[in-house]
Amino acid sequence: MKFVFLFCSMSLALFMVSCNQNNDKRKSFNDVVEYNDFIVDHIEKVNAVYTQALDTSLSIEEALKACDELTQLCEKSTLELKNIQPFDGDSSLTMQTLQYFQYMKVNGNTKITHFLNLEDRYLKSDFTDEEALIGEIEAAIGKINLEQEIESEKVNVVQKKFATKHDMLILN
Repeated sequence: MKFVFLFCSMSLALFMVSCNQNNDKRKSFNDVVEYNDFIVDHIEKVNAVYTQALDTSLSIEEALKACDELTQLCEKSTLELKNIQPFDGDSSLTMQTLQYFQYMKVNGNTKITHFLNLEDRYLKSDFTDEEALIGEIEAAIGKINLEQEIESEKVNVVQKKFATKHDMLILN
């Protein structure tokens, strides 16, 4: 009797697990390269808008609009990445990319906006305290670029580990 009960319990548990896996409506990938490329495409779009927001040839209005676009794109990309299943049980690349998007969203909302406002203030100034303002601008852009490089490198490190684990070759 115990054997029948145990067998039925195990069968029911296996059935529930298999049914639960089939109910996952998130996008799945069977190919590691497609999974990687899906994520990298989102990263490249975010990076392009980030670069646009820092384009000093734009007007302050255009640059601030690019900051807003960066924030919105990070939110959209976050939702899209949250709607994919881990590849072969591995969500490390997705999770690190989500952290990168969160960083970029905050960066666009605060640090880049601060830099752009400093730059605008400099362009509109009477140049009486020009040296101090230039120092502030250089420090702000230096910090923005350094932090972005650090966050981007974190994604690169995880991507390399992911590629090694799943026998994928990364082309630069």
